[in-house]
Amino acid sequence: MYIVSGCPRSGTSLTMNIMSNILGEGNLVYDEPKTLDDVPESERTKEWFVARWLREYDIDRRGLDRERIKQIQDRINDMNPNGFYECRYSVRGIRYRLRDRENLKKYKEDYENRYCMKIVSRGLLRSDPSYVHKVIYVIRPPRSVAKAHERLRTQLDQLFEGHPELDNLKPEFRIHSPQNYINYTRDAALFFKENPELPVHFLHYDALITEPERTIKDLAIFMDRSPEEVWSKTKGIVDPKLKRSYPEDIESELWEEAEFVYEKFNECKYDEILDYFKDTKKKTHQANLRWGCVRFNTPTDKNQCMNCINNELVRMEFKRTANHMNVDWRNTPCLFECLYDLSRNEDELLTIEESIEHNFWRSGIEPLKKETKNNE
Repeated sequence: MYIVSGCPRSGTSLTMNIMSNILGEGNLVYDEPKTLDDVPESERTKEWFVARWLREYDIDRRGLDRERIKQIQDRINDMNPNGFYECRYSVRGIRYRLRDRENLKKYKEDYENRYCMKIVSRGLLRSDPSYVHKVIYVIRPPRSVAKAHERLRTQLDQLFEGHPELDNLKPEFRIHSPQNYINYTRDAALFFKENPELPVHFLHYDALITEPERTIKDLAIFMDRSPEEVWSKTKGIVDPKLKRSYPEDIESELWEEAEFVYEKFNECKYDEILDYFKDTKKKTHQANLRWGCVRFNTPTDKNQCMNCINNELVRMEFKRTANHMNVDWRNTPCLFECLYDLSRNEDELLTIEESIEHNFWRSGIEPLKKETKNNE
């Protein structure tokens, strides 16, 4: 069975559309997307009525415009006009499940590669490689992936425009970062390192858009099919207008690490990627860390903590939350200052007592910066 993989928003859905024309729509493994309104009246169970009631309640509670929801959903669908081609295994990976054993047996024994399934790279790492016979891995530069993620997130944010919490926080929490790209590509590198015998074909998204004939014919050769025959079936599928996410020069401390991963992955130097991230000081590790903020009793991460330190509006919102939850934040340390700020040397981290004494949530108090001791 063919597995189409890659980072989310890298072009995997377009590649699945191409595969449907090569193998036939019936040989693609994916679930038809259904909304509550798509369920036939005869199949509407008690659970269906509960789900619909919850949806309607949530829309009314948020004060959302139903017509606006439909417009935004249409724009999200337009980002992948032919569908996302996802199934139950696309994110969590393919492995044996008792209730799906008949289909899984069929896929596992598909040595002629009649079937094709989309599994993102994180799911690939979680997969049983005995179900994976050939991998078509879609590669896209990290800045383009980050921009595509931002476009999708922007569509979702617009659903809640006018919602007070989002209006206060949205500028500070704009998502345009290669963090997801690094994490997903690192997962793929580990999978390919551990399964070197698997045939893998790298399909470059930018080349697919700009040189579809050459790119698709190269794919046909990997599939042991006639390039001319495959091109005749797929000609016209790739629309140059699909390249709608252009990289932007947005500041992020992760770009250097993302570019390193992109370069080494293209060269199949998976060991170098994995060795690179053995260094616990890499900024990606900091970005991936999550911990509990004891001042307002909520999970947090570096970005949120930096916004709290640098943005008074964010800090005021957090203080309101802490007061509402009766948290004694005045006598509580900031764990980021004491433990989780990896940019500080060990002797620059604050003690619990220092963090409480210099609690920057109190008016007129600036965050304490300790200098590294001179050992000379």
